[in-house]
Amino acid sequence: MERVAVYVDGFNLFFGIRSKNPKAVNFDVASYVQSRLGSNQRLSSVRLYSAPLVGNPEAERAQKRYFAALRASNVEVILGRFQQKTIHCEHCGQSIPSFEEKMTDVNIAIDVLADGLMDQYDVAILVTADSDLVPPIKKLARCAKKKRIVVCFPPNRVSKALKHHAHGHMNIDLKDLTKFQI
Repeated sequence: MERVAVYVDGFNLFFGIRSKNPKAVNFDVASYVQSRLGSNQRLSSVRLYSAPLVGNPEAERAQKRYFAALRASNVEVILGRFQQKTIHCEHCGQSIPSFEEKMTDVNIAIDVLADGLMDQYDVAILVTADSDLVPPIKKLARCAKKKRIVVCFPPNRVSKALKHHAHGHMNIDLKDLTKFQI
């Protein structure tokens, strides 16, 4: 029986879903992946990586409800953080505060590599279109040759580099967004 571990880039998934169906942002990724597994596969873990929203109380509450629902369905939620930065406009000279998500990609990369090297899965599914995750895929190909990586692209998102280095890929379809809600 093949063990399948899932690693979800939360914001990559969220913005992909929001671009296609803003009402479907409470996507049940664990049920979706479970529905895609073969008879010789079992879902061993699902982790979603994100950062707590800041600056919008309504969005913060909605995100907390979503994270609680994920946790209740045995999805581990791993949080990074937002870091404030200042953006300077070269045209008007104004500086405005902005926030940048930190730690998500690094947390995913570390867990995919460590779990693969510690034999925690046979197949890893990365739900993302972020090509920053190509290096851990390449490293696993050299250090743990039997491990397979499949990329699951959120709606409206794709990465040629991830396609090239992964063992396979799939796309979350529009119909799946409404079918798999938590």
